[in-house]
Amino acid sequence: MLSTPACSSPIKRFSINANPAHNSRYPKHETPPPVHPVPAEHFTAELLPRIVERIARFSRGTLHAEILSPIAPDQPARLRVRASTHPEGGRYGYPIDITLSWDGIEVDRLFASGGETRFAEYLDALPAKLNAWQEPRQIDLGSRTQADPAVLIGGLDFEHLIR
Repeated sequence: MLSTPACSSPIKRFSINANPAHNSRYPKHETPPPVHPVPAEHFTAELLPRIVERIARFSRGTLHAEILSPIAPDQPARLRVRASTHPEGGRYGYPIDITLSWDGIEVDRLFASGGETRFAEYLDALPAKLNAWQEPRQIDLGSRTQADPAVLIGGLDFEHLIR
């Protein structure tokens, strides 16, 4: 009969903190992987405006998006989406105020082989993604209201389920 020797090394325990840049979790002693400055700048200058345009077109101008400065030079910029509450009121008590942030590694992947195709397909799927976020995040795009004063949808990638 074989026996396994007892492990003499203690189990390492560490706490996890949320990373506000990505809304994902990293051990305290680690920082999120940085986005190379060139892809981050390229994403901010050339791709985020296309997302802003798609949101405006999808919402027929009722949602207003503004590009927010990155929280660090090696991170992608964020997008803030706001709207006034529908004149007839809404389902929730606060007007739309959503901040979108993308995962740095995902932004880097856009500049690899096939990245332009991935981004184009993401833009096509964006209206369906926005609709899918409504219930779980207590957002009502029709009445332009949400349950919380501000909503962060972070750690976003460029994957899509709907073509």
